[in-house]
Amino acid sequence: MVKVRSAKRKLYDLQELAHYGLFPLRYRLELLHPEARMYRSEWQLEIYAQGVWINHIYGLLSESDEITSKKDSSTFYSQLLRFLESSRVTMRNIVPAFSPVTWHAIEIQVKSKLKNFSDERYRYFLKIVQGNKESFRVMVDGSFEEQTIKINIDVPYMAKTTGFDAAILSDIQTVEWLLPGESENKKNGREAIEQEIEMDGVRLFPTQYQAVTWWRNTINAYFVVEKKQKVTDNPYTRMLEEHYIRMPDKIAHWVQSIEQNKFPKHAGEHCTSCPVRLECLGIAGEEGEVTA
Repeated sequence: MVKVRSAKRKLYDLQELAHYGLFPLRYRLELLHPEARMYRSEWQLEIYAQGVWINHIYGLLSESDEITSKKDSSTFYSQLLRFLESSRVTMRNIVPAFSPVTWHAIEIQVKSKLKNFSDERYRYFLKIVQGNKESFRVMVDGSFEEQTIKINIDVPYMAKTTGFDAAILSDIQTVEWLLPGESENKKNGREAIEQEIEMDGVRLFPTQYQAVTWWRNTINAYFVVEKKQKVTDNPYTRMLEEHYIRMPDKIAHWVQSIEQNKFPKHAGEHCTSCPVRLECLGIAGEEGEVTA
């Protein structure tokens, strides 16, 4: 196997490190072939379109003052649906290849995401605002000295509420991961989320569920700890604070592993939603077929 030269970087995006923590070979393939980082199968594109549509709706909401009454979830949801209706033609022009049946299925999923948003946020919602590019720093032991690595977080939109600003992750989670994965532990306890496996000396997430949960928790923990968005002390905010304390060690381990050219192939259910699946299996031809 031909090894690529060590890529020492001082800047990473959080999501690419989370992807490395699930499937290091994906990180390597996307580094070598950035053009391969695109969804190609029909079902992948259907889910991707959901994320694009919901992101477009959030953009419209950030520019509007039409959300007035939020006395109950159903009223709030009805107002959100108006933005779905007004953006339907635009979305179909962006992705014209889908059939009416496929668009109907996509719309059902987008409505479900809007319903979840209304149920979670209607009580204290004020407005959706554009987010900022955020970052934090992690110290990593280098060959000769410690180095400071900058980790970028890009959250396009925030939900401004009466108590704090909450990161909106449903759109970028769908675009970045397609699916959140399924937990094997119905209790979804912290122990299950933080479970690890080891391959070639690299500590990895066993499943996509753990990877996506870690990614979400890291973003939410950043806003709670660094941006002082903690309004109340409860088990969830305490979990995020503890997560933020442990998080630098995990990131430092991954950065060191990347610099040591460690890219083990960790196959699993997450392979079906991976954009570089064909490159991982072999070489994709012009029609998408894979050759050895």
